[in-house]
Amino acid sequence: MLRNLLQFLSFIAIALIMFSCGTEEEIVPDTLTISANKQQVYLGETINFTIVSQNNGNVTSTADIFVNGEQIEGSSFVPTEVNEENQVYATWNGHTSSTITFKSLEEVVIPDTYTKKVLVEDYTGTWCGYCPGMNNVLNHFVNYSSNVIPVAIHCDDDPYQFEFQAQLQAEYETTGLPKAQIQRINPLQLYVENYVIDFCGTQEAYYHDLIQPYLDQPAPLGLAINSQLNGNNLQFQVKVGFVVDEIPNAKLVVYLLEDGLIYNQVNYFAGTGDPACEYSNYPQNIANFEHNHVLQKVYTDVFGDEIPASEISTNSLYTRNFDVNLPSNIENRENLSLVAFVMGNENNEVINVQFAEIGEDVDFD
Repeated sequence: MLRNLLQFLSFIAIALIMFSCGTEEEIVPDTLTISANKQQVYLGETINFTIVSQNNGNVTSTADIFVNGEQIEGSSFVPTEVNEENQVYATWNGHTSSTITFKSLEEVVIPDTYTKKVLVEDYTGTWCGYCPGMNNVLNHFVNYSSNVIPVAIHCDDDPYQFEFQAQLQAEYETTGLPKAQIQRINPLQLYVENYVIDFCGTQEAYYHDLIQPYLDQPAPLGLAINSQLNGNNLQFQVKVGFVVDEIPNAKLVVYLLEDGLIYNQVNYFAGTGDPACEYSNYPQNIANFEHNHVLQKVYTDVFGDEIPASEISTNSLYTRNFDVNLPSNIENRENLSLVAFVMGNENNEVINVQFAEIGEDVDFD
């Protein structure tokens, strides 16, 4: 009888196991993730959150979202207090997401209009005998308007050779110096055979007429720069404000420049005898020539880092923070400056540019 009881209990156990295996659904673990369309917003701006279930896709409309421990209505949030680390997470169907953070910053007053400024990139070299002439032309531009911002890109076995010089020259066809690019779209090539007119500046009005049409163009955006240098560590912020809703292919470029670099300069204008040509009175090898606006480093891609289209709208603000070290080739930290510009549109032109010395706070203008 005991044996029959054991057999019966074994049968029941096997049946229960078979029944359980045949009816229980397989439970697939779920993961809930949360993301935001911005990493930082200004007071009064809106940040939007998206909630995604690994098994069920986008569940934003039915999820509960919490900012700093308080549930919000819907999936959008407008901060009213400054906070370096707002905490955000979501719950849905018994699952809880990991926590993300965003910054809420003081509201920035964005101008209704911006000043148009013009970038002139001068491809040059200490070995280039006609390049002092182009330097003379840039001086004419800068003396004519403080809204012309020059950059000297040294090329080919030069002591100040810029690391991406070859890529820029290939892209903009600026071999055969001296050459320059205005707004990265229009070449400025001054012919050696006409150097008395083109290089020496006997017709300054020609240069004024050349640069003024660029200054007259509208400015759909403006830039602001602030920075601080502690030892070898450089921290700076670039802000871009917009007065349009769209700029195709918008990209940000940031340069580090150095002034007051002393090095000999070859000069083919020596002995020309033209009193209007500044460099005719200098020797063929100018000792201790002062090189300014020298491009030492780029802190973005040399052809620009993309500005997301979602960041561009009328009265909106795009901000980039940089925390970098100075390059080893810097000679004098007192002579450093930053140039930031935005490229865009179909021809990737420079839309606007800003200049600021290191340690200087240059606001929108």
